[in-house]
Amino acid sequence: MGDKKSPTRPKRQSKPSSDDGYWDCSVCTFRNSAEAFKCMMCDVRKGTSTRKPRPVSQLVAQQVNQQFAPPTHPKKEKKEKSEKDKSDKDTTLKKKSHKKMRPRLKNIDRSSAQHLEVTVGDLTVIITDFKEKAKPTSTSTSAASADQHSQSGSSSDNTERGVSSQLASTLEDRDEWNLKEQGITDRSGHDTRRVLRKRPGLAGLRDREEGLDRCKSLSVSYWNPYWRLPADVCGVNCLLESTLRKRSGSAVKEHRDDRSHLAVVACGPRLEETLTMLKSAVLFSKKPLHFYIFAEDNLHNSFRSALHSWPRTIQTKFKFTIYPITFPKENANEWKKLFKPCASQRLFLPLILKGVDSLLYVDTDIIFLQPVEDIWALLSQFNSSHLAAMAPEHEEPRIGWYNRFARHPYYGKTGINSGVMLINMTRLREKFFKNDMTAVALRWEEILMPLLQKYKLNITWGDQDLLNIIFHHNPESLYVFPCQWNYRPDHCIYGSNCQQAEQEGVFILHGNRGVYHDDKQPAFRAVYEAIQKYPFGEDMETSLLLPLEASLQTTTHTYCGRASHLFTKRLKQSIFSVQQDITQRRQSGFHFNTIP
Repeated sequence: MGDKKSPTRPKRQSKPSSDDGYWDCSVCTFRNSAEAFKCMMCDVRKGTSTRKPRPVSQLVAQQVNQQFAPPTHPKKEKKEKSEKDKSDKDTTLKKKSHKKMRPRLKNIDRSSAQHLEVTVGDLTVIITDFKEKAKPTSTSTSAASADQHSQSGSSSDNTERGVSSQLASTLEDRDEWNLKEQGITDRSGHDTRRVLRKRPGLAGLRDREEGLDRCKSLSVSYWNPYWRLPADVCGVNCLLESTLRKRSGSAVKEHRDDRSHLAVVACGPRLEETLTMLKSAVLFSKKPLHFYIFAEDNLHNSFRSALHSWPRTIQTKFKFTIYPITFPKENANEWKKLFKPCASQRLFLPLILKGVDSLLYVDTDIIFLQPVEDIWALLSQFNSSHLAAMAPEHEEPRIGWYNRFARHPYYGKTGINSGVMLINMTRLREKFFKNDMTAVALRWEEILMPLLQKYKLNITWGDQDLLNIIFHHNPESLYVFPCQWNYRPDHCIYGSNCQQAEQEGVFILHGNRGVYHDDKQPAFRAVYEAIQKYPFGEDMETSLLLPLEASLQTTTHTYCGRASHLFTKRLKQSIFSVQQDITQRRQSGFHFNTIP
């Protein structure tokens, strides 16, 4: 009786969990609501697997054996067989030999060849018509006909070879990047019917020797129509007519001034976040700034009114230019929706800002904790091959994303993050980039669209993945700066793993994944709100630093909160430097000169 349960006793029920129905994104680990069918942060559908395919050991071993197998010598084997079986050749061997040899037409006059072009749709085929061979009247005519025979034979051979190249060239993408307002030339005049040889060189363009430099060391340029290479790139031969246009580095005037040129792209509800970033740049910088703001049309007036409302003493420290969002017209929607709205605009900045020599691009969720001119000074550390500078995506490979989940090439061990990107745009516009689509190196404007078409089903982080692919094949062009210039939650979410920040503090704070607007990383949000709420003209120590330190004390329950002293370490030095400069100006009666 004692072992039996009472029928009237209610069963104990488990407490309802507050996380019922919520699911974590397999790509960015963002926690989504039960109603969401795709991630609210990175748009990855629920249930998407990021597991890499495991290679089959047997197939890998077989491929390795084939790769390192000694080359065969078919010519020697043919000679040995012909010597052994010279007396009795089978009819089957004769048939095989006839199949390998090109058929010879008899009783035709090759000097009377007439070439007819037949075009059906986008396919053009050349038909060669011959007349019946006449009897030779003398030895001279026979010799002349023999000479014509050899010449026409080689021309017909080249014609047959040219058909395959015409088939490839007709499949090329004929969409043009109509960025005429940015000065990109029209390439619609590309002749797809030009007969090409498989030997290196240019057919029909031998008088132009200035474009042959890129083709001397190349034999065949393999091409796949799915990748949609530019119309200037031939399918079989090394032909890139854009190299025949004279482009000299002296054509671009370098702008060596004291200003730091800062670019940002803002779309959707990014107005306040962008203004806070610009505010942090102005607060701690001593040298003048130039802001290049790319925004949707409905945000232009809001940016102007907000920046003009800042105090006059602050406005004298910068000037700004607002640009509309601009993409290639044929693929504007595809570029705009890549990863986040307008994020891929950064890829086209070198094509739009042609008068700018160097540029610092930052995301809208950036907070400067020290002067902009400090990161601008990294340009002086570039060597002759560097054209851009970025920070690694991760410092710890065990928590890295690219080395665990990426399905495309990426830079280095853990990839790079493009949230803070320092660019020498003059070098970038003149650079020919190596790639895995063709043996011909491509310019910046020529490589972007083919790269997207090839990898668009394999990339997750949009334009950042494309940059990783480009610098994977061109590692000598990238300068990697430490993680303290692009400090993100990944550097402290599982414990501090940015050694440079531990030694010198955080220089630039990057609150990606929306941490400024939720409670996941309260330490990042505290810094953002402190800069946002700081009133211009007030004492920075009492109105900015002290309230921030008080807010950070409440975030010690998180790993990033325990490392929050790294946020204020460099900030204290920046505030002290600004206050010291203000004191000196007050004593000398000096005021900022208005920037023209």
